[in-house]
Amino acid sequence: METICDKIINTNLPENLRTQFVEVVVKTYEPAKSRVIAEVAEHLVKLGLTDLTFRKLLTLPDGYKFYVDVWCEKLNLYMLCIADSAYGWLSNRIPLIRRADAKAKVVVAVQEWLAWSVAEFKPEADEIWIVNRTGDVLRLEDWLDQRRRLLEEAAVKAARELKGLISYYENVKGIFKELWNAKMELCANVSGRLAELLHSVGVEDISWLSTKEYACESEDMINALRREIRLVEQQMLNILVELANKVTSVYTPYAMTTTDKGTLYIHKKTLTADWLSWGDKTEAAAMAVQKEMEIMMDAVKKANQAGGIAPKVNYDLLHFITQSGEWPPQAIMVPRALLEEMLRKIEVMESHLNELTETILGSGR
Repeated sequence: METICDKIINTNLPENLRTQFVEVVVKTYEPAKSRVIAEVAEHLVKLGLTDLTFRKLLTLPDGYKFYVDVWCEKLNLYMLCIADSAYGWLSNRIPLIRRADAKAKVVVAVQEWLAWSVAEFKPEADEIWIVNRTGDVLRLEDWLDQRRRLLEEAAVKAARELKGLISYYENVKGIFKELWNAKMELCANVSGRLAELLHSVGVEDISWLSTKEYACESEDMINALRREIRLVEQQMLNILVELANKVTSVYTPYAMTTTDKGTLYIHKKTLTADWLSWGDKTEAAAMAVQKEMEIMMDAVKKANQAGGIAPKVNYDLLHFITQSGEWPPQAIMVPRALLEEMLRKIEVMESHLNELTETILGSGR
C-alpha cells in the first residue's frame, strides 16, 4: 500500500531539486506539509520554472531571520505552504517577506480542505493556490468556481433522481400494502373457517393450526413487490452515498460504499488520512462541509423555483426486479408424460378430498 511518505520520496522533480527537497524539506517538515511543498514544486517545474530553492532564508534589516518554504528566483516568487488550520501567522509573515524583499510576489498554497476557510480569512497574498490530493494546483478563485459548480450539479442531479424514485417507491409500497392486507383478510377468514370445521368434528386442540403459513394467488406478486421495495431502497441509498462521497472525500479520510445486501460500508483511506494529518482537523472540516451543504441546498431550492425538478425517469411497475431478471417468474418445462401423470394423481386426490368433505359435513349434521 502506497503511503504519503512514498509519494513524497518519489516526487517527480529533477534530480537536483529532488535531492534538495529530501535533504531540506522531508527532514524538517511533517509529511502533509512536505507533500504540499512537493506538489507546488512539481507544478512550478511543469511551468518551466526549475530555479527553485526550498526553505529560503530571509533576513530583515534588524537581523530577524525566517524561512520561506519555496522561492522561485526567476519570478521572485515566495511560496508559503499550509497543511494545517492554524495559519493565523500568515498575517505577520507576509508583511515580513515584503519588508525583506520589496519586489517579492507572495503566494500562499493550501490543501483543498482549507479552501473555504482561507477564502474567508483573505490573507494579503498576491495569489492563493489550492493543492488537491491528486496533485492538481489551482488558483483559489478557479477552485471555488469548479467546486461550487460540481456541488450544484451533483445536488440537482441527486434531487431529480430521488424525486422520481421516492414517488415510485411510495406507489410500490401502496400496492404491496393493498395486496398484503387483502391476503391477510382472506387467510384470517379461511383460518377461522378451518378452526370451526375442526371443532365440528370434535377436535379440541387446534393450536397447531395457528402456526401454519398461508399463500394465495397473489403470492408471487406480493413477493415481487417486497423485493422491488428493497431494490428501490438500494437505489436511493446509492444516490445518497454518491452525493455524500463528493463532499466527505475532500474533508475526511472516510469513504462509503453499499453492498448488494443493502449494507452501508464505511472505510478509512490511509493515504487520505495522512494527507489530512487527520486527528486535529475535525472542526475546520465540519465548517467546510456545512458550507458545501448550504451550497447544495440553495442549488436545489433555485432549481425548484425555476420550474421544479422533474423526475428523471418514470418507472413501470416492478422496473428494478424486471431489470435484474428476477421477474417474471421463469417457466418450468415439464415433460408431457410427467404432466399427464401429475394430472391423474391430482384427479384421484380431488376425488378422495370430496369424499372426505362429504363424510365430515355428514357427521356434523
